[in-house]
Amino acid sequence: MRVARRNAIVLCLLIASGCVRSREPYRFAVGERLSYSLAYDSTSASDFGAVLARVGAQTSTGPSPMKQSFVTTVRATMTITVLGDDRDGVDAAVRFAETTVALRVNGLNAESDAARIAADLQKPVFARISRRGRVLSVLGDPAAGTTSRGYISSLLAFVQIVFPDDWSPSSGEWTVEEDWPNGVAIAHYRRSGSGQAPKAADSPITLVKSKERYLPALKTAFSKTREIARLVAPGGEVRAAFDAAKGRLVSLDGAETEDFSVNGQPVGSARNEIHLAYRGADRPGAGEIAALADAERAMEAVAAPVPLTTDVTREALEAASYEQDLGEATLQSLLADLKTVEETGGPRFDTTPLYLKFRALIFLHPESCAALGDVLSRALTDGPTMKVLTTALNAIGHPEAQSALADAALKRASDEKALFKLLFALSTVERPTPESEQALRTLMEKTPDPNVVIMARLALGSMARRLAATAPERAAAIVEQLCGGLAGAPTAAARKSYLLALGNAGSAAALPAVRPFLEDASPDLRAAAVRSLRFVTTTEAENIILRALSSDPEAEVRAQAVEALADKDMTPAAFAVEKTSVLNDASVRVRLALVRSLWKVRDQFPEVRSLVEEVARNDPSKDVREAAAAQLKNY
Repeated sequence: MRVARRNAIVLCLLIASGCVRSREPYRFAVGERLSYSLAYDSTSASDFGAVLARVGAQTSTGPSPMKQSFVTTVRATMTITVLGDDRDGVDAAVRFAETTVALRVNGLNAESDAARIAADLQKPVFARISRRGRVLSVLGDPAAGTTSRGYISSLLAFVQIVFPDDWSPSSGEWTVEEDWPNGVAIAHYRRSGSGQAPKAADSPITLVKSKERYLPALKTAFSKTREIARLVAPGGEVRAAFDAAKGRLVSLDGAETEDFSVNGQPVGSARNEIHLAYRGADRPGAGEIAALADAERAMEAVAAPVPLTTDVTREALEAASYEQDLGEATLQSLLADLKTVEETGGPRFDTTPLYLKFRALIFLHPESCAALGDVLSRALTDGPTMKVLTTALNAIGHPEAQSALADAALKRASDEKALFKLLFALSTVERPTPESEQALRTLMEKTPDPNVVIMARLALGSMARRLAATAPERAAAIVEQLCGGLAGAPTAAARKSYLLALGNAGSAAALPAVRPFLEDASPDLRAAAVRSLRFVTTTEAENIILRALSSDPEAEVRAQAVEALADKDMTPAAFAVEKTSVLNDASVRVRLALVRSLWKVRDQFPEVRSLVEEVARNDPSKDVREAAAAQLKNY
């Protein structure tokens, strides 16, 4: 079982008996489960209005949507089950069972949100923890709400007790780095009562922990024209009882505070209090361990482990900005406005303001997406409704937004023009969900219209490229399926569509399947095969494209080689071949493409300007000479 690099945390607390390595504080025992009673209380308030005003955002009169306050209480039984270990750390499943959550937002009870958080907390998360107790990463259910994930990360970070590499039971003081949702913190530990008479050997030691500071965060772009620099000032302390003989945390009590500022402007504060007490250890049955392993594999298929550290301030600013964009608008009012534009404004109407409001609505109210999907299933293909809703759902791209796009696409499976727009939006979201992937597979495998099948196949390839970073196993499965389809494709048209889909995927794993078509008798298939390598970053792929540009007898193949190289960073080897080809290739189309390609890298290769000047003077084609002269004139 590949249980590694999960995220999760609390593990810091871990575990009694088992193989003990020299001078290691924790005793991890695979298959053991520790139980703790947990009480967590959090109060926070923020106001980003002044910051947004300073960076140029529009502000409104009346109550500010930028001001938020939260009061949260969580009561639960926290369990940590060790699923595996190695020399570097432990993989464990963490659950918050028997959870009750109370939540007040801006002074009002938020019972439905509290219930959702409680339900999400009771799902297992999988943590990778170092042997010194630092939580390295967490893998959780991607369907869990953003707020729920924030509470899970906070709880896991709060209960980690981290020891230095040179720790021994007699160590009295140390400083370590820890990952927290607000950044990497420098935490200071001291052993309480170190000057007093020694305790019995089996007595827990008491540690007092405080966060000295957070490491400086880099400035990050809030938009194309604005930057934010955030500062988090920690305070308070917690006391931990640690059983050094048994290698586990016994209790944790205390409160910490954090004050937040952005670009030097105070924006909020938080106070978090925790009480954790050890209740006992046991060993779950084989069936329960197997169920956890299955849950972990299922999560691995759709998500990747992430560190505890996230840019919370950026997320809060983003949410506040969307609140500002939405204003007093609702789903009903926006749909009414969109209908008016559809009926009266048509393509001449500037839909940007509506797009911004729908984007904010989708971000802030994911539950509205089902209704938007229903509207899309009936919208005019070339109307503003189709344009506004597909772009807004694509821009946010969370699971609910993807579900709306997928639902509309399946309902319009016979409408090629609408599908083109819906599938583009669905396949280019940042983190495609399994539901989105399945919608494309359904269209590809069960639709009788061959054009729809090809569109779905191309979209699936694009989706694989986006999945490569976040869900590589899913991406690999798609590429394998497309390679298999290419090998068994019955017609040249089908083979070409598979090659183009693999080109969208951009996976080096497709090279063995593509390679035979680079020598195919059909120029059309050779061109598609060359084009399929445009996003493959290996040297072998570039060399194949360069050979096609320099030696293939067909202009179509050489032109596709130029287009493929345009999607890559220009290397000296590629520049040398393009330089020769722009002066000597027999095809006007190829030389035109090369002029455009070379001009884009004129700063990287200063020789380009004189080269294009030569083409403008001496190329045998008037079209090429004029294209080169236009580049020189315009820039």
